[in-house]
Amino acid sequence: MVQVSSLVYIVILECLHVHFIT
Repeated sequence: MVQVSSLVYIVILECLHVHFIT
């Protein structure tokens, strides 16, 4: 469960990063 949460958190951060960079 913790691993999945971490993965989701990382994915969200990556998406936000891409949006901010663009």
